[in-house]
Amino acid sequence: MLMARKNNYTIEMIQGIKGHRILSEEEVEKTTQLLRDFLRLEFPHMPEKFIESAEGTVRMHSLRKRFQSAREATGLSIKEVATQLKVPQYRLNAIEGVSSSEIKQDIFQKYSEFLGLEDWVSEWVNANKKLAAKLGLKALSKSK
Repeated sequence: MLMARKNNYTIEMIQGIKGHRILSEEEVEKTTQLLRDFLRLEFPHMPEKFIESAEGTVRMHSLRKRFQSAREATGLSIKEVATQLKVPQYRLNAIEGVSSSEIKQDIFQKYSEFLGLEDWVSEWVNANKKLAAKLGLKALSKSK
């Protein structure tokens, strides 16, 4: 029974956050709750602060996947993009990875422009205003 519950949580959670589209508020809430429930079930001794950070993880997922997919479509590695943009590789890894505290607005904007994601990023920022503000991310406009 417990294993079946865990598997159901996992399946629903993955279905809720796969892909790189921007989730609606309802989808964020549902997926966040599923993730929190799963973490509490799977990791009963995990500190509550990590479990409570699940909403940020859910919201960042689409952003990270969108950047990763766009970069991979160019056929370039993170190292190659970092060299072209003349930015530290770890800053690009932060955007595509889990180090949200390492994301810097100027590098984020350069990377967005390089990948042609300004409009999509602006949509994401508008849909995730609190998190974007916390990270110091702003809506972008295409350079003229």
